[in-house]
Amino acid sequence: MVQQPQQARSHRALHRIYKSASKLLSERTFEKITVKEIALHASVSVGTIYQRFETKDALLCALYDHYISKAEKRIDRLVADPSIVGLEERIAQLVYITSGLFSEWRGVIRSMHLRQQSNSIDIGASEMGRIEEVYKKMVHFLAGRVASGCDHDAAKLAISTLLSLSREYYIYGPTQPVELSFCSDESEFAGRLRVAVGAVFQGWTSG
Repeated sequence: MVQQPQQARSHRALHRIYKSASKLLSERTFEKITVKEIALHASVSVGTIYQRFETKDALLCALYDHYISKAEKRIDRLVADPSIVGLEERIAQLVYITSGLFSEWRGVIRSMHLRQQSNSIDIGASEMGRIEEVYKKMVHFLAGRVASGCDHDAAKLAISTLLSLSREYYIYGPTQPVELSFCSDESEFAGRLRVAVGAVFQGWTSG
């Protein structure tokens, strides 16, 4: 259970707690970080953290919920943007946003994933439902308003590929050498994702 803040000062303190915990998780594993360290970095007392979160796992779950909220907002803005047209541009924008989210929230996602694997945390039906809604929006973004030859099954496969590569890269690091050349204005990993997702859609644009 998470105690929600009621005043502006409490909101600021909660923001510092989230920011500090996320930064520490990007540097070390969840098990090696203490609530005392998080409190020190956030300039709050240990008691303040435990007033809001019953356990360290509860704090991690709240951080993950915060990440999902960020993902929802970014995908919603993407879907609502009328200036993004054409399959290639949609893929590029989706790659940019998803790889950015995984990069920014790497420590939180990795920790949540590993805690779930060890059965220490249950993400819950509600959170799974929110993730599924984000996923559906991404599928519709790619397949809902493009050429008639497109279908949602192909879009699902492309997005699954993109998200799986993203999570694998940012949780476990690169698994093999990269021998491809990419545009200078995008990261190497964004380029890898673009190629991977673009391959799924190749049949849509080749004929």
